[in-house]
Amino acid sequence: DSTRSQRVYWQLLDVDRNCEHGPFKGKGQGRGHRENLKSCSITIEEGNQCKGEPFKSSFDSASRREDPWPLVTYTSFQKDLPQAQLDKSLALAQTSSGYSPVFTKLTMRAETGLSAHEVEGHTVVVYDARGVAMACAPIARALSRPEPQSMLPALLQQAAPKPLRAANFVKHPNSVGDLDVWGEVLIFELLGESIPLLGHYITWDLEGTDARCSKGRSATDPKSCSVRITKSSSCSDPNEEAFYKTEERHSNPWDYVSYTSVQGLHIVVARSPGVPVLTGHDSPDAMDQTVIVYDYEGKPAACAVVDMQ
Repeated sequence: DSTRSQRVYWQLLDVDRNCEHGPFKGKGQGRGHRENLKSCSITIEEGNQCKGEPFKSSFDSASRREDPWPLVTYTSFQKDLPQAQLDKSLALAQTSSGYSPVFTKLTMRAETGLSAHEVEGHTVVVYDARGVAMACAPIARALSRPEPQSMLPALLQQAAPKPLRAANFVKHPNSVGDLDVWGEVLIFELLGESIPLLGHYITWDLEGTDARCSKGRSATDPKSCSVRITKSSSCSDPNEEAFYKTEERHSNPWDYVSYTSVQGLHIVVARSPGVPVLTGHDSPDAMDQTVIVYDYEGKPAACAVVDMQ
């Protein structure tokens, strides 16, 4: 089943401070860094890399076109925090004034085509900004299941009683296909003491998406099978520039957001429980921008203006 996935929650200290603006994906970005798909990523891999065994990314290549783990990335930051705001097991040192760690804390979902049982015994690997493995830990069955809310305090906040919404989809002016997409995309605010960079948490419930996205996006085009907010205020505007602050991100955060289509009884659908996107903007900034849904070839298929729900 191509919809089988792993939702990964993390809270890590002493990660690479060079990941403060996210992963490096372009050549020549950042002194001493090289283009590497694993830059600032957290992956699950077969084999026990901690013991020097050969390894490869954990995903079902029969149901997924590309490795989903390079899309699971972290942003590091340094901030003074009192002990009460950090898990005691993660404390590096105690001081009277609190802690000043470089850390990261977030949750993301990787559509691997594997069940939780199938990744048991594999290894979690944390990569630095250069895409070099810096830490690893074998996966074992948890004695108890932690509540995500307890692991991620103040991570997801709705700044308003209701999230922003993009609905009433129409065909994009640059569309070259015959897809008839409809449904809605909800945009929550991603903001809190744990996250210094503003962003969004988006969910979607769409019908009429591209059936060719049943195994995920194409490995050759980051817009393939994607959903993204753009810097356009009208669906008659052909502009497709992604909505994020370039000065705060090393790479386009929307390149990590894609949908998987599932064939329903009479129509193709795509649903997501939520994806964090660190854009540098807060939720009100997305008002009156447009959401574009792309087909498998990375061509815009449908567009809707963001407004209040």
